Amino acid sequence: MASPRRTRQQWRKLVAELDRSGLSPKAFAATRKQLNPGTLSWWRTRLRREEAPRPDSGSSSAFLPVVVEAVKADVETRERWPVEVVLANGVTLRFEHALDGRGLERLARAFQGGS
Repeated sequence: MASPRRTRQQWRKLVAELDRSGLSPKAFAATRKQLNPGTLSWWRTRLRREEAPRPDSGSSSAFLPVVVEAVKADVETRERWPVEVVLANGVTLRFEHALDGRGLERLARAFQGGS
């Protein structure tokens, strides 16, 4: 049976649920009937590109303030992803190992386009 057609708003809602879940698109789709993981990934990418803030031409830095939130996560999630960075455009970066000062410095340089 073919998957039902969904509106852009329905895909936004599903992608938001996916991002909050911490699951991969494949694992998330497995919890839903008639949800194709490839289509879910495609919509996630498309919506992130459309919603990503465009850097101001007058801005000297593309960095935004960081907001730290306490997130209640299950033990498996904490053990698998001890460090999670959520960017303003909705992109989530998860690191399997804790980042020390050097790791954070390298990450910051990567976002500035340095080496």
